[in-house]
Amino acid sequence: MLPSCARGFLAIAVMIVLVPSSARGAPERSPFTGIRFVESEIHVQVHGEPTWHQLVEIDGITADAIRAHADKRHKERADKRIREDLVRLLTEMGHVPGATVTLRLKRLDKAAGETRGLEKVPMTAENRQRLWRESTVRRIERDHAIAVDARFTDLTRRVLGDAGGPAIAAAHVAHDLDQLEWHLKHEHSYLTLKDVPIEAALDSIRVAAGAEIGRNELALQVAKLLALLGDGHAGVRRIEQYLPAGYLPVLIEQAGGRLVAFKADRSGFVEPTTPYIVSIDGKPIERWLTAAAQIEADGSAQLRQRRAIRNLRLINYLRHELGQPTAGTVTLGLADEDGRNVQTVQVPVTGRKPIYGEWPRTQTTLRSDGIGYLRLAQMSRSAVPSAKRAMERFRDAKGLIIDVRGNTGGRRDLLRALLPFFLDPTGGPLVVNAARYRLGPRFDRDHLHNRFLYPDDRSFWTEAERNVINDFASQVRFAWTPSAGDFSEWHYMVVAPGGSGVYHFDKPVVVLMNRDCFSATDVFLSAFEQAPNMTLLGTPSGGGSGRTRQSALVHSGIRIKLSSMTSYRAGGQLFDGQGVTPNVVVEETPTDWIGQTDTQLDAAVQRLDGIGAR
Repeated sequence: MLPSCARGFLAIAVMIVLVPSSARGAPERSPFTGIRFVESEIHVQVHGEPTWHQLVEIDGITADAIRAHADKRHKERADKRIREDLVRLLTEMGHVPGATVTLRLKRLDKAAGETRGLEKVPMTAENRQRLWRESTVRRIERDHAIAVDARFTDLTRRVLGDAGGPAIAAAHVAHDLDQLEWHLKHEHSYLTLKDVPIEAALDSIRVAAGAEIGRNELALQVAKLLALLGDGHAGVRRIEQYLPAGYLPVLIEQAGGRLVAFKADRSGFVEPTTPYIVSIDGKPIERWLTAAAQIEADGSAQLRQRRAIRNLRLINYLRHELGQPTAGTVTLGLADEDGRNVQTVQVPVTGRKPIYGEWPRTQTTLRSDGIGYLRLAQMSRSAVPSAKRAMERFRDAKGLIIDVRGNTGGRRDLLRALLPFFLDPTGGPLVVNAARYRLGPRFDRDHLHNRFLYPDDRSFWTEAERNVINDFASQVRFAWTPSAGDFSEWHYMVVAPGGSGVYHFDKPVVVLMNRDCFSATDVFLSAFEQAPNMTLLGTPSGGGSGRTRQSALVHSGIRIKLSSMTSYRAGGQLFDGQGVTPNVVVEETPTDWIGQTDTQLDAAVQRLDGIGAR
């Protein structure tokens, strides 16, 4: 009897003998672009064609023989070996396949039973990789509609033409849409928020794709579909990579309900005496905004408007949407304050999109009037030390302005670090956010920990924190509550007064906010609104809180983003679709966007002086 170690070496030696050197170390390859196993049969797709065939032979070796060998040699991993390790499997059977193979297939469609032979079918690593990726994803299997639903005719309209991108075969479109449906139905927290008939929408895209569709066109349709769901975080990641290049060379922002066009470097308006943009290429600006909003979430009005305005830069894409020819120039219609004087200006279409950048470009400081000014341009963990140092400088300030305008979110560390400064030390902790995550195979009970959200049974809660959680749970009525069976238990973010290095700042505070505020900044604003002596000033925030997860659709490579939690304010309102409304609404003026004025900051200073900042 050989010792166990010797038996192990012998097994390895036998494998080396059985697998010729020509196959060892060679990359695994496959002639199939699709494969599935139906009882004892092997069904395959070839050349990316949507039609399924039953495999009969590979290079004269019958499918029955391949199946029998795989079952005997690899047992429960037989299907995996046929799908992913076909070269090695055939080599074990005494046949080393070349760069191409000859296949004999049996039809499974209307001509079922008819066989066909295919010669010189390429064996590629790309095919094998595709089959492997397919085996790792989940899909929804159900019967599908055979006609486009009238409600989604616009959704399935092809608009990109020659810019549609490389073709994706119908079978691969179908697989990707089945995968997308799985992610929506098992991982998306806001799937039922807008009552969108998701199956009908997906089936409409599938039917309209026909025999094939360009990848860019498919990405655009998926983006428009996800926009309907009302999830501010959902969409196609980096959607612009799928859209035609060609951009406006100017920036556009909102001021008092109108749109202002200014130079990309913010040195001035496009035209000094006519700052308001009213048309593009002779069409009213409203038509362009409607087109630009199609790929943005149907969330709060301010979020959709803000994102649509920024999408106006995508001029050549929007021309496709509106059926307009692309050109090297674009004509802007610009009006004065009264709207009586309108002039047209022709500007070049650029190959590089202008960037809004951080705005306002101000720095934290103790002002000469004794008011502290704390600028928080990003919700980042790295900003915590400097923010706490600033609070130490502001200990004797007569008032404080916290400016989060333009802050689109990030992490919640700044909220946890700063809010304790403004809470009454004799009072108790606050629940600033409640949430539940979607129950799914990729999420566990720690899924919301990086949002500082925890269930009520955690041992680290203090008695005071546990009491405030219990009070919150018994008193708050939530605005929208999807099926509890699809979601985790409630999780809570709690902030208490005091702590290491924290003092009580009991002077009046104004928080400056605008439509750019989103995600973690929404949560920040909602939490600070609960503190005493606090005034939120500016325009409503965007509204969004969702714990985004990403997934790549296997065949097209399109990456999707979906929220995985439902998130609520302390009063039970959803962040998504709502945002946070300021206590005092102050709109921007045109000159604010080019740095000549700062109307909201002036209003904050005036308010602090007016309420007796001491």
